[in-house]
Amino acid sequence: MNQQIVDMADFQELKSQFGLLNKKLEHQRIVTDELLQNSMKANMNSVDRWYKQRMLLSGVAAPVVAVVFLARNYDMGAASWGFGLLVLLVGLLELILALSEYRTLDIVHLATKSMTEATERVCRHRKMVARNQFILSVPLVVVVAWTVLYASRFTLNLPIIALTSALIVVSLMWGFKLLKRRLRQIDEVLHQIEQLRQ
Repeated sequence: MNQQIVDMADFQELKSQFGLLNKKLEHQRIVTDELLQNSMKANMNSVDRWYKQRMLLSGVAAPVVAVVFLARNYDMGAASWGFGLLVLLVGLLELILALSEYRTLDIVHLATKSMTEATERVCRHRKMVARNQFILSVPLVVVVAWTVLYASRFTLNLPIIALTSALIVVSLMWGFKLLKRRLRQIDEVLHQIEQLRQ
């Protein structure tokens, strides 16, 4: 009889603890494999879209800008032709580098790779992005300087120089912010793959 009273007290205590646990879990979102996969696919699609937009922009917009610039300023001489060709070359270089990053990462098939291979791909991709940013920095500095000089018509027109420089700095900062966000999404995909494999 005494044992039944002890067992009943333990049961009541267990029941009250279970009720408290239910109340705490009631407002918690439980992460399932399906939620992880959906989140991972959304991140992967976003990164995939970003790379395709980047390649389209550098492969189409740069040549169009160069051709339009040259068509409007064909009589400006070597400075005009040099600037147009430099914009075209930077656009093609950006296209080639973005394509190599995209192929290295292989974001579409990243989830099907083994954890080791997926991690290796992400690490190679990060190194490649750092290298490519370094490679692009020199021609971009030249394009920026040439743009500022060209906008001021090679004179010391301080308002034009200041405005052009400010616009270029803001656009470069925006580009680096987008790149950082995409790299964070790739890391999140890798983390989600790791969680799914556990």
